[in-house]
Amino acid sequence: EAQCELQEDDSDVASLSSPLSSLLSVPSIHKVCCARLQAEKTLRRPSEGPHSRAEGPGELPLSQATELLLQAETVQLQRRDGQRLANRKQLQDLMGSLDELVFIPL
Repeated sequence: EAQCELQEDDSDVASLSSPLSSLLSVPSIHKVCCARLQAEKTLRRPSEGPHSRAEGPGELPLSQATELLLQAETVQLQRRDGQRLANRKQLQDLMGSLDELVFIPL
């Protein structure tokens, strides 16, 4: 069994520079999701069934936490790929402009 707790304190994100904090502002990402594995016996009392544990405040089921993390990873990978493409185009433009320059040796 696993449990995911959402930490409500997002002051770390607020203290970051705006470009970095905008990367972290993906929906549901500003709350840090930590999967915490525990032994099944610690998650429920002996008299309770395997799925009878109610989620506490700020907790998500493992499947939902996993889905949120996968969505966040997808968004971040797409942003990274977009930034790499933009950087590649910028580098190609710069290389093209350097080809047009004439350097005179001293």
